Amino acid sequence: MDASVSPPSSSPVVIRLERTPCLGTCPVYKLEVRADGSWLLGGWYPRKGCARGTLAGADLASLLSMARSTGYMSLKASYTLPVTDLPSVDTEVTLDGKTKAVHHYGNGRDPAEKSLAAFEQAIDQTVDTKMALAGPLGTCGPKGPYGLP
Repeated sequence: MDASVSPPSSSPVVIRLERTPCLGTCPVYKLEVRADGSWLLGGWYPRKGCARGTLAGADLASLLSMARSTGYMSLKASYTLPVTDLPSVDTEVTLDGKTKAVHHYGNGRDPAEKSLAAFEQAIDQTVDTKMALAGPLGTCGPKGPYGLP
């Protein structure tokens, strides 16, 4: 089924997550979660297309609470390992009018990385990106699935 996915709401984006390619079969997608709980997922691999949905208010509040409790806003801008061929995860969170972006490549020994990885996983689990990518994906608009409409 190739239905067009409607444009995102005008509500501001509060969480972004992007998973990038690796040498193997890592999923590749961009996700935006907005302040009203609506989300838009642009998949590139294993399937191209867009999906959208809405989080319950309590689920969005839980993610934002986790961002606060893990100290997301005080994390370093980048956590990387000196290796190649791994996927990276880029996140961005807006809390209290301030926006912070973090690049995460590999899983090092820094305790902050464990909290960051748990937050990344919580975003995926809350939105259920695995199920969204497995379900019917619509077309995304002129920018294509990975660029989001």
